[in-house]
Amino acid sequence: PGATLTPQALSFGNQQPGTSSAARTVTLTSSGTGDLDIGPVILAGENPDQFTISSNNCSSRVMASGDSC
Repeated sequence: PGATLTPQALSFGNQQPGTSSAARTVTLTSSGTGDLDIGPVILAGENPDQFTISSNNCSSRVMASGDSC
């Protein structure tokens, strides 16, 4: 199985402390030839506590090739 994220990077620009930016959308596409088994979607990396997942329909599912979430 393979996976593609679109876009591959997000830019939030300068953000004043205590304010929120506009929501950004990331799409995960199963790009391989077999099923893609997705575990929980989490925030990681530098300062994950400064971000929020506002919508998630990818966690804990199996995606056939070509499916997106």
